[in-house]
Amino acid sequence: MSTSILEFTVEWPCNHIVSDVSVDRARSSIVLCKGEFGRGRDLPASRLVEIDAACAQYKVTRHQALSLRRQLQRAQPNGMQHVEQGPMGSKQGQQSYAQLFECAVEKYLRSQGVPFLSQHEQLTINKASKPRRYLPTPDILFTR
Repeated sequence: MSTSILEFTVEWPCNHIVSDVSVDRARSSIVLCKGEFGRGRDLPASRLVEIDAACAQYKVTRHQALSLRRQLQRAQPNGMQHVEQGPMGSKQGQQSYAQLFECAVEKYLRSQGVPFLSQHEQLTINKASKPRRYLPTPDILFTR
């Protein structure tokens, strides 16, 4: 019996730079000032200009800087209690964004001809099996 292994490469374009931990430490004092609460969208324009200047200096995007800001706020005592929960902040919002990302990955993999089973397909197979199986179902299961 011979076994063949299917190999494939997935090209995933990314124009963003992943920052180093030391850069995050340096940026932390810029993106979060003492006594300042609220999300990035709640900041005055002058603060966003300061953050944008730091982003240019450290070669990161505003999105990355504000993500760091949110992470720092969560790490503080009482975390995000001072911050209004928006659509991405709630558990339901996070799940909907995760589902959108999962669908985008599935669509991309299908367009590339990569063999896999989606979580929904795995659940369907598990329910149809006799006796019914309750197996773990990752978001995407590569079949080869």
